[in-house]
Formats: sequence, C-alpha cells, structure tokens
Amino acid sequence: LDNMKDAVKKGRHPRGEKHGMHKLTDIQVAAIRQRYGFRGIGGESSGTLAKEFGVCPSNICYIVKLKSRS
Repeated sequence: LDNMKDAVKKGRHPRGEKHGMHKLTDIQVAAIRQRYGFRGIGGESSGTLAKEFGVCPSNICYIVKLKSRS
C-alpha cells in the first residue's frame, strides 16, 4: 500500500491513456462528458453513448461522475 501511494504521489502510476487496459481515449472521455450534459436538458442517455463507444452504460455513469474513465 505504501509503494502504491508513493507511486501515485510521484506520478509513476499510469492513468488514462497511459494505462494498458484503457478502452477510451482522453478525447472520447471529454466527448462523453460533454454530450451527456444534464439529462433533463437535452443530454444523451448513458445507453446511447455506451453503444456508440463500446462500453457498458455503467462505465458512462462513472465517467460522467468523474469517478473513472475506462
């Protein structure tokens, strides 16, 4: 745990596109966040975006809530 915290602190822990398991580019993540918008005000649904970008709707929710980026 200490090693992981140290790696994150020093910027040695891969995140985003640098992570080997990423599915989406930083540009795609930004597009998802922009297009999702506010659900009641013309934003696209998580299901629609998930189909287009090839991920699960739950991934879209995590991206929009800034908890993850897939």
